[in-house]
Amino acid sequence: LPVAIEKGNLRESGLGFFCFTDETQARELFNTLPQEHKDRYREQVVQIILSDDLDDQQKSRILSRHLLKEQNDFEGCQWLIKAGDYYLRETQYQKALECYTQAIKNLREVGKIGDLSFLETVVKYLNIGSWQADPVWTIDILTDALSRAEFLNNIPHQALIHMHLAISFWSQAQYLKSQQHFNQGQSLSENIDDPQFMKPITVITAFYYFWQGQHQATINTYEESLQDVEQSPKGLFPLFAQVNIAFSYSAIGQFNRALGMMDSIRAHSLKIERYDVVGLVQMWIGYILLGIGRLDEVYDQI
Repeated sequence: LPVAIEKGNLRESGLGFFCFTDETQARELFNTLPQEHKDRYREQVVQIILSDDLDDQQKSRILSRHLLKEQNDFEGCQWLIKAGDYYLRETQYQKALECYTQAIKNLREVGKIGDLSFLETVVKYLNIGSWQADPVWTIDILTDALSRAEFLNNIPHQALIHMHLAISFWSQAQYLKSQQHFNQGQSLSENIDDPQFMKPITVITAFYYFWQGQHQATINTYEESLQDVEQSPKGLFPLFAQVNIAFSYSAIGQFNRALGMMDSIRAHSLKIERYDVVGLVQMWIGYILLGIGRLDEVYDQI
């Protein structure tokens, strides 16, 4: 210990506590340990953090760095989900996805105690990660989630999961399965009045109509139920749905409304640093301007 301090590899961080001065060196040394030692040390670190006097936000974020590398029990999954929720509120989508993904994998193994958390976390994951997820894995976790929702007789989650399956199967060109899940989701949602579920169900409905080229139906769904989505949507799925709604306005001839919505989406996407959405929006703005003959303005989008 004194030699390591003298060489500058360690420093005292508190009475009787020491830490590495170089995080890269610490990681390299840790990686030389046998796996069983790594697991034991991670568990000790987790227990130390859990016993520390930190607020939930600090604790969940620190814990998540360690829990992402472990097979977690139900409690560990709850801390991962908390960390994901905090990251989501700050639009740190990639970090939120990492936490939710690990929680989903681990919750599949903890038994019936994890069923409801599994359903909730799958929905959170799809709200931000469906665009980049492996479609085979997405359908797999949705099928698992649907089975659990049916076991719990949880109708709202059944309806929402059917709608997500409709989108997932459509993206895989399995149109018959997609339509069947869409119809089941719509049927189950008729008796749901909880906005926590009806809002995402309606977003998916608008999205589905757009993919089918039913632009007027997309607009009708938006104007009847979703106009508040225009105000800085939370998550990426509603954001992409909003782009589709804006384009649908242009498809039925309401060009100024479409351009106004696109401009609002672009500003929000810049704010949250989603430059992929910014690029998509600028492409559609250019396409709309080209279609109505405002050629000089098209070049401004390039």
